[in-house]
Amino acid sequence: MRVIVVTLDRLPARLLACFGNEWMETPEFDQLAARSTVFEQHFAELPGPTGPSHPWWTGRLEFFSPRNSADSDSAQAEGATISALVQAGVRCRLLTERTEGLPLDAFSSWEAIEAATGLDIDHSETAIAQLVQRALDVAGEPADGADESSGELLWLHSRGVPSPWLPPRFFAELYLNELEEEEAEEEWDENTGKTLIPEFRMEVAELETEPEIEFDSSGILDDLAASPALVESLLSESVTSDEPESDVSAAQTELERLISRYIFAGYVSMIDHWIGRLVKGLEEAAAKVASDGRFSRETVLIVTAASGHADGARHSFIEESDGASELCDEMLQTPLLIHRIGETGFGTRCRTMLGPQDLAPTLCEFFGIAPHAATSGLSLKEPLDTGPVSRRNQLFHLSPSGEVAIRDEDWLLVLTDRSLLDGDSLDDNDELLRDARLYALPDDQWQVNDVSSRRRDVVFQLAGKLQSALRSAGRLAIPASQ
Repeated sequence: MRVIVVTLDRLPARLLACFGNEWMETPEFDQLAARSTVFEQHFAELPGPTGPSHPWWTGRLEFFSPRNSADSDSAQAEGATISALVQAGVRCRLLTERTEGLPLDAFSSWEAIEAATGLDIDHSETAIAQLVQRALDVAGEPADGADESSGELLWLHSRGVPSPWLPPRFFAELYLNELEEEEAEEEWDENTGKTLIPEFRMEVAELETEPEIEFDSSGILDDLAASPALVESLLSESVTSDEPESDVSAAQTELERLISRYIFAGYVSMIDHWIGRLVKGLEEAAAKVASDGRFSRETVLIVTAASGHADGARHSFIEESDGASELCDEMLQTPLLIHRIGETGFGTRCRTMLGPQDLAPTLCEFFGIAPHAATSGLSLKEPLDTGPVSRRNQLFHLSPSGEVAIRDEDWLLVLTDRSLLDGDSLDDNDELLRDARLYALPDDQWQVNDVSSRRRDVVFQLAGKLQSALRSAGRLAIPASQ
């Protein structure tokens, strides 16, 4: 048995066509989804960087798991699940483009990938490309007798879309070319007789003040290649403290937002391309082994991500507003696909609510190992084998700034101040109600219609569940009366 896991620190599900995106083209993910089990409701607990206590490695939530028992403490040990697999005789190999914050010592072996960056390199030199090419080399190594009987886990860890998100020129130009086409299609305002350019020029015109500088989209890549500070300003999670080398305002104009968005999309397209190369290479290798009459092990591919957009990248995709939450689904929803290499039939879709803690028990079941007793995750092998099931009715989330949220099948409740949950009774707490934002799911998938004032009953019901979860995790004081 061989399981190949591809994890990306950042890849928003909603930028993939197989998750409903109608603008970007992600043909390789589409083809993979058509033959895989696609888990449509997979959400991060904390939208941010991954560390050694990430639920991938432990099967436990980082923030909401109870921490008052020895079992809980041991389950949170770095790479607990990987260590258990190694002890059971599974060869666990890690290929990664970054080493900080990962449980390297838990693996049987690990290898850091060295890659080039920059606009003018070939995309085969990038980190995701080097990771895939090295993985195909490793996967193509002949299995010895021990490997055949004990199984192998090959874990590919990628940053996904990094910051700054600047792919090589070929992919950076993919969507900028669309911007140029929009510029070329002139329209006339019938009242003023002035030339209009669709979408971005009309949006810029609506701003109270004209942007200080506008970029010629045909030359933006050359500008970026000449100015690292400009790259940081336009394509980074945070604005650099250094002044850009060109006269660029710190506040992004609408055109700058579009440029940032289009180049981000180009990076996603590059990831899509190399995921396709990985799947194709694994399928070809499996077919060759079978045709040669050699031992052919069952191979399962799992592709997922830790978070969607980084907080600083939200300006490129999400409308800014005073009520905008860090716990929106663009940040939280991430792809999860499981595919058996060689399967050619139609895939399935599962709407069970899932989180990253479900990966660890799934790996254990694939290799016939019992997960840790304190694991809170659910194995996904059953829905993969027998079809969609529904076993979880709520999920919890925490943002980097401290917002907390709970979701069930019908609602998402977000609270910006979790200290409001400290009280004994939450009923008719007007301060909590003012802080709460409640969204109806799945209809309000973009979380733009806050209905908390109209559904007070739901707010207090979900707040009570969130309070209980936080107390169980030791994040809120338990009143002496209890």
